[in-house]
Amino acid sequence: MPQSGKGGGWWKAARSALRRTALLLLMGQLACAWNPGFRQGVYPGEDVERLAANTRGERFGEMTPETLERFKAEIRTYWQSPYLWGGNAPSGIDCSGLVGRIYQRAAAIDLPRTTLELYEIGMSVQDQPLQFADLVFFSFGGNRQPDHVGLYVARGYFIHASVKNGVTLSLITEQPYLNRFMGARRLLQ
Repeated sequence: MPQSGKGGGWWKAARSALRRTALLLLMGQLACAWNPGFRQGVYPGEDVERLAANTRGERFGEMTPETLERFKAEIRTYWQSPYLWGGNAPSGIDCSGLVGRIYQRAAAIDLPRTTLELYEIGMSVQDQPLQFADLVFFSFGGNRQPDHVGLYVARGYFIHASVKNGVTLSLITEQPYLNRFMGARRLLQ
């Protein structure tokens, strides 16, 4: 007899297909909304000392159309990878490993390994809309220190490595993320 309700296998498959579709639609909207006149590129070899010395309050560079495409390709590489604490490969990855690998491979930026260290770099995003590739932070441990990080995509969605669901797409405006949101950091303009 077929299962009904949210516990059935068909529901999980449908939800997974919906999330994949939402990710593809959001990534397509980013490509359509791209305004090349707004951003000028930083290319490898240029301004290396400033980029390497950046630890607090500066941006690491700018988001070029080529970098945007590399980010999207890396997101697709890790999409639905299983969660593995301390992992940093498509076969298993944790939240800080996910954002670190995406930034390293898409923008050639080596990020710190822990969520707490990531929370201290880049520019704080306050009183302004989130942008693609902003790091978003959450506290689930009760000590009001960030212990979970994701990569903002668009329209309230962020990609992250969930202990339960692996690499997935979630809404910042839904529970449990809404009440646990600590802030965002911008590394690329």
